[in-house]
Amino acid sequence: MQMRSSLTRCLCLLGACTLVFGVAGQAQEWMDVKDLKGRKLTMKVEKVDGDDVTFTTKIGKTFTYKISKFSVLDQLALRKWKPPVGSESPVEEDAKLDEGKATEAGKIFKTKHYEFEVVGAVKETQLEAVATHFEAVHWAFKQLPSQFAPKPAGSHFKVKFFEKKSDFEISEQGQLPEGQPAVYNLSRDVLVAPIDIMKSSAALTREVAYLLLGARLETLPPWLAVALTDYIASAPFEKTYLDLEDPLKNVLAHLGSAYGLTDKNVPMLKPSQVLTMGYKQLREAGLEGDKARSSALLTYYFFTFLDGKGKPMEGYLRALKTNTASDEAIAILANDRDETQLADALRVGYVPKKLRVAFIQ
Repeated sequence: MQMRSSLTRCLCLLGACTLVFGVAGQAQEWMDVKDLKGRKLTMKVEKVDGDDVTFTTKIGKTFTYKISKFSVLDQLALRKWKPPVGSESPVEEDAKLDEGKATEAGKIFKTKHYEFEVVGAVKETQLEAVATHFEAVHWAFKQLPSQFAPKPAGSHFKVKFFEKKSDFEISEQGQLPEGQPAVYNLSRDVLVAPIDIMKSSAALTREVAYLLLGARLETLPPWLAVALTDYIASAPFEKTYLDLEDPLKNVLAHLGSAYGLTDKNVPMLKPSQVLTMGYKQLREAGLEGDKARSSALLTYYFFTFLDGKGKPMEGYLRALKTNTASDEAIAILANDRDETQLADALRVGYVPKKLRVAFIQ
């Protein structure tokens, strides 16, 4: 009630202010917004963190409110907001390292959302070089249209870094797959990685996204877990944040870079195949491996962004939360369409001029 009153006072006092609006990446960010009752406010966005937006008013006061308090159009604009070029990153402050206690093998460092345990003589500068990427994945994860909030088992998400790849292989008794800089261990709920090969990449983004899903990997439908992490991995890392503004562009680029696919050779499995495949099939082998993972990503993109403005996906997620039987949840996602109808809708939905999907019958 107090928050509503404060917002009302702000809107009443400043509703007549003029608009000086610049899109993300331009010099000025003053914008006029409205609440759900149509009252106006001129403000400058300081930070968008999941469902919260922090803003400064023309009289110099700063507030943090839920995005849902603003009009539907303003909600859409705020969820696409990015800091102007040259300004501070929304995760820069979160990525600052705090040195914690020493361990027998090394030290522990923390950022806002992660605890990094280092083994050996890992330099702080090496951690600083990757900490921003980790926090950027956390920030992007909170922007997911599916609204999966990152939830660590403890106070922070756990990461264990080794000084060298050889140290990692001896300690973890295994080797990293080619091109993969880290691996999430579900049984221990920790991301493990050698720092000497660590760099920002889609492969790193995917593994960090698995870490943020955590124990939910055991309860989420396998296709959805794979699709969520691949969707985050499709967003390019722009120095300090992951760019989620153009999902179709990101998905197309990711299909090309990760799977070597173009709009002419995308191998698309039937939705029923993707939705019922096991995690191991999708994650590792599947039907020719990448075909399964790319199909999961495209299926998620269709249901989230193209099919009924995401309503089938909303119904599907509600069904999952209420432990609806898997067959019933899939029926909700299919929106009462049979296999042929759903396949046709999926094929047509991908903007034919940009992406032609060939279904494997």
